[in-house]
Amino acid sequence: SISRSGNDCLDLSSGTYDIQKIKISSCNDKGVSIGEKSTFNLNKLSVDNSNVGIAVKDSSDGFINYLTTKNVNLCIALYRKKTEFGPSAVKINELVCQDGNIYIQEGSNFEN
Repeated sequence: SISRSGNDCLDLSSGTYDIQKIKISSCNDKGVSIGEKSTFNLNKLSVDNSNVGIAVKDSSDGFINYLTTKNVNLCIALYRKKTEFGPSAVKINELVCQDGNIYIQEGSNFEN
């Protein structure tokens, strides 16, 4: 459980991550930021009162079994931020996206 971060609540890069459950709230920027060729598997992720629920960027690839967001501007953002990396991909089994949108930059892949 992570809350009231001044920026991103959880920032992961250049690794392999297997996380069972995360509850995120009141982040100034992203609830979870994953980048730089990371591979991830998240079983359950809940994000509320943040700018972005989860950002997957810069050649990262992963799976989320269950994602719920509430009071966010963007539920999911998939994009390339740094030119040395490529697009990203995420598959989400079950998505509850309240009050937000999904941003998918051309070339990135979102499967739901």
